[in-house]
Amino acid sequence: MNTDKPPTAENTPPPSDAGKKTIPISRTTHFCIVIICLTFLISGLILTIAIQQETQASHERNLESLNAYFTAFYDETIRPAGEAEMTSFISGLAELPAENDTARIEQIAAFAASNVTNEFWEEAYGLPSTRWRHLDPYTGAYVFNTEGKLRALPPSPYAKDPYWFLWYRMGACSELAALTAFVADKAGYEARVVKADLTPGLNAASHSWAEVRVNGVWWVVDADLYAQYQRFGRDSLADDWYTLPAVYRPYSPEQVTAVYLTATGESVTDRYPAIASG
Repeated sequence: MNTDKPPTAENTPPPSDAGKKTIPISRTTHFCIVIICLTFLISGLILTIAIQQETQASHERNLESLNAYFTAFYDETIRPAGEAEMTSFISGLAELPAENDTARIEQIAAFAASNVTNEFWEEAYGLPSTRWRHLDPYTGAYVFNTEGKLRALPPSPYAKDPYWFLWYRMGACSELAALTAFVADKAGYEARVVKADLTPGLNAASHSWAEVRVNGVWWVVDADLYAQYQRFGRDSLADDWYTLPAVYRPYSPEQVTAVYLTATGESVTDRYPAIASG
């Protein structure tokens, strides 16, 4: 009778390593393996950087091509047409009584805001969307819509350019402010653009308007508010688009972080106590 016990985990001897050969790895071999791994890693990083640089260079070339095309069109068509339109408007403005500055300023605001497509207005007033899209999403320099209009944004050389805006009539408060100040200057007034930085969470990161000097006093001329008053029936803005800085209040102090001149960066926060706490 066989009395041997069946093998179990308790009585099974551990496997023997006898007969197996262990090949020692020398320090030199280990060092070579490390070097090979590092080489692959560094090569991958170099390749990634090269691809990113080439992609960036490609975007820059695309932007250069767009700028070259628009520069030719701007010089040949946009600027001459804008100068002619501006000359005609200023001539008509000169027919108003010189002492009637309020009427002249309103004409300037109306001229700046005429036929403008503004994405913020579309959203705020439930207008049909004109589906703003980027010509080049990577640089964001040009935006177009279904109306065939174009907005120029930094780094485009035509961002906030008054003649560009006159031609395409597509933009927001920054273009409206720049054109208002430009036209007011052409009409013989001293003018400048003011900008307020807004707190996060609002529908915009900033708001811009023009200041026009009338009889030695700086007045707010906000063509954005004027358009909302005239085109969309915001009667509450009737006295806000053309007012003194001290009482100008499109936002509350809690929503404004700084107010300054766009040309110089000089702070004018203290002149706007109704929207800035200082």
